Amino acid sequence: MKRSLLFVVLLVLVFSGSANAYFKGPWKGKVIDAETKQPIEGAGVVAVWYVTHPGPGDSPASYLDAEEAVTDKDGNFEISSKFFFTIPNIRYIESGYPQITIFKPGYGSYPRYASSPRGYIKDNYFLDKVGVVELPKITDEKKRYESFVAAGAGEVPISKKTNYQKLLDIEWEYFHQKVSK
Repeated sequence: MKRSLLFVVLLVLVFSGSANAYFKGPWKGKVIDAETKQPIEGAGVVAVWYVTHPGPGDSPASYLDAEEAVTDKDGNFEISSKFFFTIPNIRYIESGYPQITIFKPGYGSYPRYASSPRGYIKDNYFLDKVGVVELPKITDEKKRYESFVAAGAGEVPISKKTNYQKLLDIEWEYFHQKVSK
């Protein structure tokens, strides 16, 4: 009974123009080595959606949802389509697109260190098309550590980024071994 009432209320909001349905995606991309232009297999990709609740002054965005992917042997990944309800002047999806972070141990993370993203990418948003991201190998230890820290995706629950977290753990172990020598 409660579920059907909720469904009816949502339908009334949508059809009265008081709510919007957000449905976009999928987001596809390809990750390649910046120098060799070869695909990078096993890179972690996290897409994060934020919601904003307008109010007086700045309206900080807060975490809404996330999805992860891992690049295949050809460097390709796909984040599936998402569906959310929004209510104008009360809640909306920040920028309308997910923020994407890409990480592979030993490489510069996207967006901070990507040398030249190409395709349908605007700022940190993949706009419903295929984007090619070139990650540079990093040999400078300080930059490698900065890339690792920038790739954290800290607000995303670990249950939403299990494979991505494994890559971060590998990089953490790399730095831990360097310090303990």
